[in-house]
Amino acid sequence: MTDVSWYHRFQKFQEALALLNEALETMLPGPSLHSITVQRFDNAFNLAFEVLSEYLETQGLHIKSHSSVFKGAFHLNIIHSFCKWMQGFDDINLMTHVYDNTTASRTDELIRFVYYPMLESLLITLEEQLPKVDREAKYNYVKHNRQAMAVDVGIIQ
Repeated sequence: MTDVSWYHRFQKFQEALALLNEALETMLPGPSLHSITVQRFDNAFNLAFEVLSEYLETQGLHIKSHSSVFKGAFHLNIIHSFCKWMQGFDDINLMTHVYDNTTASRTDELIRFVYYPMLESLLITLEEQLPKVDREAKYNYVKHNRQAMAVDVGIIQ
């Protein structure tokens, strides 16, 4: 992955987190809101995983499994709790199969008070990384274009 694709995925993550926040702020109880909240959480969490995976690639780490990506992000201080991220991954599967109001309320509380703040913290941490990655992306873009131009005019083959 290039730094540019990392940034593009990051933007998608920002949008997904904004949609999750919108669902959490609605505060209307009921099964339809629960399913919307879970769907938006699932989307935001999966995009967070993809962003982390691509960010780690920009740092020279090419790993794809959830546990390895979360471990790598934890060791680089991008996330603060490896265990919570792994639990979030496991909880997504359970959340999609909730059929009673008590469990739905507990699930909504987990998303609101545990996972949303965790995702928001990741967003803030990654925003701090953007200037560094953005400079690297511009450098790589210019370097690639110069090489392509040199090939086009026959300077290098």
